[in-house]
Amino acid sequence: MALKDLSILGKSRPGAIAVGVASLIVMQANPKRSYALLTNDSANIIYLWKGEGPAIPNAGIVLAAGWFYEISSVNPYYGPIYAIATGAASNLCLQEEEL
Repeated sequence: MALKDLSILGKSRPGAIAVGVASLIVMQANPKRSYALLTNDSANIIYLWKGEGPAIPNAGIVLAAGWFYEISSVNPYYGPIYAIATGAASNLCLQEEEL
């Protein structure tokens, strides 16, 4: 199946966000979420917090440089995700899909 044909399977939203030393929401709650991938594309550590924020350093899910966190049918989660980093302008790549 060609990449352009993926739209028949559902919705897919790629993106990236600059995470800094203040907590921010990086993915809204989505009851239709079937898959999500959050990848740390920076040299700094990024901490993810599932649920009502804020994210705090040294707690939650740790993403070192190049690490990722995956949400799928094996590891489902539909709530909000917050993030905070150990340095300014830390790039977090995002991909979210819906059925």
